[in-house]
Amino acid sequence: SRPDRDKYVKILCNNIRSDHLDDFDIINQSKTNDLGVPYDLASLMHYGPKAFSKSPGTLNTIVALNGSTNFGQRNGLSDKDIEQARLLYCPGTNACKTLYNDSNVNCTSWGLSGNCDHKVYKDYMNLYCKKTCICKVNVCEDQKVICPAYVTSGYCTAHKAWMAIYCRKSCGFCH
Repeated sequence: SRPDRDKYVKILCNNIRSDHLDDFDIINQSKTNDLGVPYDLASLMHYGPKAFSKSPGTLNTIVALNGSTNFGQRNGLSDKDIEQARLLYCPGTNACKTLYNDSNVNCTSWGLSGNCDHKVYKDYMNLYCKKTCICKVNVCEDQKVICPAYVTSGYCTAHKAWMAIYCRKSCGFCH
């Protein structure tokens, strides 16, 4: 399990079969890399609420701290699974830019004018200018408060694609 797991779920060890307790061990931070992708209850890799239960189908082994009971799905990759795979296997690409498109040639200039958040234009912009508004491609600001710490840890080089989306200012990627 990820080092940040306990911020999102509670593991009910007393309900887990003893031969599977080690499946819930937290991996040391130095031996894992989440590539900066947030914890994902919707991940294809996440165990369901009754995984490895002593009483299958009745006893919960995992409880989401946000109250959700809908996790451990096996229907396909979540958006965060896809983002993590792109960052890991296609480090030279900008995952956000490949997921979203702008339908209007003016999206970039409208985005720079602040229309992505403007009460009158926001709905249109978020529908037709997704690349500009979601990826913040031409805005020189960080999308995550943890960016300065990531810079110190060398993420601007090691995880350039992700940092170019979420930590543009801290990494100095703005033009």
